[in-house]
Amino acid sequence: MIAEVHLAHHSIVLTETIRALPDVRIRTEWQAAIDPAAPFAFFSVRAPDFDAVDDAFEDDPSVTEASVVAETGAKRIYRITSEGAWTEPIPTILELGIAILSAESDGDGWLVRLQVPDRETFVRLREHCEDEGIRIRTEQLYSADRLPEMGRAGLTDAQYDTLVTAYEAGYFEEPRALSLGELAEELGVSPTAASGRLRRATSRLVESQLSVETERRDNIN
Repeated sequence: MIAEVHLAHHSIVLTETIRALPDVRIRTEWQAAIDPAAPFAFFSVRAPDFDAVDDAFEDDPSVTEASVVAETGAKRIYRITSEGAWTEPIPTILELGIAILSAESDGDGWLVRLQVPDRETFVRLREHCEDEGIRIRTEQLYSADRLPEMGRAGLTDAQYDTLVTAYEAGYFEEPRALSLGELAEELGVSPTAASGRLRRATSRLVESQLSVETERRDNIN
């Protein structure tokens, strides 16, 4: 089964950077071997000002070392090394036999897509997060074999509701019938969260409806 969850906690890697730069887009990239003593991973970062990103990495206690391995325009790929204390809840996720399919920064945490063996395993992950004080919110849960046939173009419930609310309220009209702040207030979320949901929903629609591959899009941009 596939689970899309939002995870937020100060112990999760790059959380301080995400909170300091909420408009910067950070996504997991290539898989890497995990050394318990000094685990590392690759992250793509899209930002208008990479000096601010580098400064945020310097101030982020979860970042032991950050180095740029590739750069194209407004996108960089960083190799991030972290101390073991900042890998929560990854060890538990791996121990439960859960695969991390993708992760993207979202507001004050991460929107993570997981492949979970069964519902009982997912319940165990939720219980672990709750025991450790990690805020976990389920965005969507569905059978993996339903993925190609999913309705709503593969949008999470939150993304779907945000997009429909924005459309019905005239956010996409010219001129706009309401501002991003007003849309966020109607949804009961922060403007940053509303903006992130709109961006991800639009990206998901383009990928699913126009058959645009994410990897190809990133290479072009």
